[in-house]
Amino acid sequence: MSRNRVDWPVLALVGGLLLAQLAWLVGVPPFRGMDEWDHAYRAAAVAEGTWVAEPTEATRGTGAVLRVPAHIVAATRPECERLPYTNAEDCVGRPDGETVLVPSGAGRYHPAFYALIGYPAMLFQGTDALYAMRITGLLACWGFFLLAVLCLRRWASGSAPPLAFALALTPTVIFTSAIAAPNGVEMAAGLAWSSALIGLGLAATPQHDRLYLGVAAISGSVLVTVRSLGPLWCALVLVTCLVALPVSTARIRQVVGRPMGALALVAVALSTMASVVWTLSQRSLVVGVDPAELTWSQKVMGVGELLIQWPLQAIGAFPYRDAPAPPLVYVVYLLLVGGCLVVALRSFDRRGRWALGLGIATLFLLPAIVTLATADRYGAAWQGRYELPYGVCLLLLAGVAWQRKGIQIGARVALPGLVLFAIGQVVGPVQVLRNELATSPYSGTNSWASPPVAVEALLMTSAAALIWWGAWAMGWRGSNHATEEAVRPTEETVNAT
Repeated sequence: MSRNRVDWPVLALVGGLLLAQLAWLVGVPPFRGMDEWDHAYRAAAVAEGTWVAEPTEATRGTGAVLRVPAHIVAATRPECERLPYTNAEDCVGRPDGETVLVPSGAGRYHPAFYALIGYPAMLFQGTDALYAMRITGLLACWGFFLLAVLCLRRWASGSAPPLAFALALTPTVIFTSAIAAPNGVEMAAGLAWSSALIGLGLAATPQHDRLYLGVAAISGSVLVTVRSLGPLWCALVLVTCLVALPVSTARIRQVVGRPMGALALVAVALSTMASVVWTLSQRSLVVGVDPAELTWSQKVMGVGELLIQWPLQAIGAFPYRDAPAPPLVYVVYLLLVGGCLVVALRSFDRRGRWALGLGIATLFLLPAIVTLATADRYGAAWQGRYELPYGVCLLLLAGVAWQRKGIQIGARVALPGLVLFAIGQVVGPVQVLRNELATSPYSGTNSWASPPVAVEALLMTSAAALIWWGAWAMGWRGSNHATEEAVRPTEETVNAT
């Protein structure tokens, strides 16, 4: 990108993303995000000084008892009490001066994310504090999305990789990035980590290594920290990129041998060790207990059903995992993502096909094995969104496969893609808003300044159009910084223009 020119495609892409996040932020009632009330407890407690809480079976066989400002507990109560798995103690707690001692399932989680969103919220009361938490987390996610796009802009050639990036922004990803929960930051950091590693793997020269390494150091350190499974996703992304891309030993030595490379490696390694120590000492992988005596055949049949649910949850399940998106969302997204992956598997070289194929298999096998091993104690605790920090990497690699094949996306393909993408992004939040306007205890109150349904639809349609147009337009001129390896076409170049 020339210093004297505005990169309108990039601005459109990241601007559309921000607009979509804001539409979700105002369209979901306070504390209605997945366990958002519980995360708000943890954030408020950290801001009050409780960074480390004693692990106890505080609620649902896990968590800790936190000291939370009374105005936060009072504000969460209407939403907390409407959930089927909470009890009075979870939603009311025990008064203790100006604070309340309340059990929290998030009480054992790493405090870093909660400090980030908790301290700004101390300036506000009740639901206003929750919105401060949401906005802070939203901006952190958007910052990682921006870093991912900046890396992508330099290694991508043509529209395929940016459009694959757009597909990685599933409705679940954008929804989760707009609520007060660490999952969104984990997903956004996973995108930035993947984009930076792909840039390092494709680069034939160290021209942009400083950018890639800086983004990798920041995003990798955050990815391994914010949630307990972060180190696993960080490692899987690294291994998959090393297998899929023709990274020579000399190139690896060149990267890690530079001061910036060594610094990035040390930062991510130390963050990983600190995260693992926290997880083991606080037992933060212990989730809500749901004991049951199941036979092996019952477990297998249950996992068989979940193998269908998990990818659908990764596409869209909001505001909770048992609230599916409209079927149309799944149809259009499965068409877009399925088509992208099928073409990628046919376009990649042997190494790339192995990496992408094994990565896709991992998305199904890993949760299946974990669920079979823990179903007696934790039930169907795994959720499809858990794997998105790794799943987004596979979509970016699919874009690399299209790029290597020389496939260009012309208007006759991009315009129908835009229509499908917009449908997939718009229908979900509109349905959530309509449902919540009819059922939420905050509906019609000053606690939730809900937008009209038509406004929500307009915001999301505009956002989807900006994201898709920005991604496609990034391929008009290609990337001025793309490396020789990244742009080398094959004999089967396709131009759909």
